[in-house]
Amino acid sequence: MKNHTIMLADPASEMSRVLNNQPELIIVNDNPPSICCYKWPHGPLHEIISPLDQHVIIAHYGNMQRVERTTDNKVSKNVIRNGAITTIPLGSSSYWDVYNPVDVIHFYLPNSILNTLAQQVDVSEVELKLHTGLYDIVTSKIIVLISELLVDNNKINQLLCEHLLLVLMVQLIKNHSAANIFIEQSNGGLSPRALKYSIEKLDSSPVGDVSIKSLSEELGLSSAHFCRAFKSSTGVTPYSWLKQRVIERASLQLELSEKPIFDIALESGYSSQNAFTLAFRKLTGISPGQWRDKKKHR
Repeated sequence: MKNHTIMLADPASEMSRVLNNQPELIIVNDNPPSICCYKWPHGPLHEIISPLDQHVIIAHYGNMQRVERTTDNKVSKNVIRNGAITTIPLGSSSYWDVYNPVDVIHFYLPNSILNTLAQQVDVSEVELKLHTGLYDIVTSKIIVLISELLVDNNKINQLLCEHLLLVLMVQLIKNHSAANIFIEQSNGGLSPRALKYSIEKLDSSPVGDVSIKSLSEELGLSSAHFCRAFKSSTGVTPYSWLKQRVIERASLQLELSEKPIFDIALESGYSSQNAFTLAFRKLTGISPGQWRDKKKHR
């Protein structure tokens, strides 16, 4: 059986071929770390991007529009907008359908620099994920700011860029990589950082909007391991925490608004008012309607 070596393309050359135009602005940092930014507005795109020899991070800052990406025969339909980030890991190849003109900044990052920066934030190795149009306004603003600073590459701006690259690294690790930066506590619970992340996610989600599987994967843990560690830290399971917070938010809406109970039930993630009423009664001992009446007549 023959071994086939995949030839990796230079990002700038491959993008010029695929986009069939040249970047509006090229910004190259000649001082270490060597990085390249390209302000690259382009028209509609229906083309395969070949495997690249660097990581590509794309910051979108144009109008909202639909984009489709086909990778390994799987179609991902996304919406890009101002503040969204697309990450194309080194060696990744996909077919892209972009239906309208877009305004973007391309940021090319060699793997050696990625891992050097990762070590400075105590992560041994980073594996970037393939993301399309993931809303990440912080990463987007960092990339735009780095590109603006590099236009006038004096010593002060160079120093600022070095610091911003570390901030960018943390954002990429947190939102766009498979690196496990959430280390488990020795007592079997989650680390403070992992616990804070989990609680923020659960506290802002309706029932059914966040799965234990997806949340545990984001933390680099199995579902069973995550549930045990979360309960060790909080005393309750993640799902129990989620239901309690959802009912707490719903009870406030019942008390402070005239919104119909049916609407509150749907916003809370329940498929019917009956299911919501059962969950509400289980936690409070009374129905949503009784809760509203009780608070009105205090």
